[in-house]
This record gives sequence, structure tokens and C-alpha cells, in this order.
Amino acid sequence: MNLPNRATPGGCIVGFFGLLSLLLSGFFWRAYYLAGKMDDQERAAELSGGLLTLGIGSAVVGLGIVYISWRMVQNCDMSSPNDPDKPKMRF
Repeated sequence: MNLPNRATPGGCIVGFFGLLSLLLSGFFWRAYYLAGKMDDQERAAELSGGLLTLGIGSAVVGLGIVYISWRMVQNCDMSSPNDPDKPKMRF
């Protein structure tokens, strides 16, 4: 059986998805801002409620994922990449 020759903290990959979620949150906040500037106020009220919920939700999820990934990177000791007892993601 060939052992992998590289190991990387799994938190780096998980953190990437957290950053994507925060980027998506920025798009929702921008859409919420633009919905408030619409001429049709009735349609703007319909849109802004859902956009606000999506913006807050994706920001909370993104920050949670970034926090979890930061903890994963901190807890990962890469002094011996072939040790099966250490938390890591192998490629």
C-alpha cells in the first residue's frame, strides 16, 4: 500500500467554502440594498424580506464555517505527516 507523501490541514479546504459563503452573503446584501432603491415599493418589500434573510443566514453560516476551519488548522500538527492519529486530510 502506498502512503500519501503530502498532507494538508483539512481546515484550509473547509475555510474555502466558508469564504465562498461570505462572498455569497455580500451578493445578497448588495441585492437587498438595490431592492430598497426600486421604484415599485410593493415588489421591493417582497424582495427585501427574503434577501435580508438569505444575507443574514449565509453570513452566519460563513462565519461558522470559517471559525470551524480556523480551529481545524490550529489543532493540526503537521510535524509528522504520516502519523494516522493526527487530524489531517490526505491527498
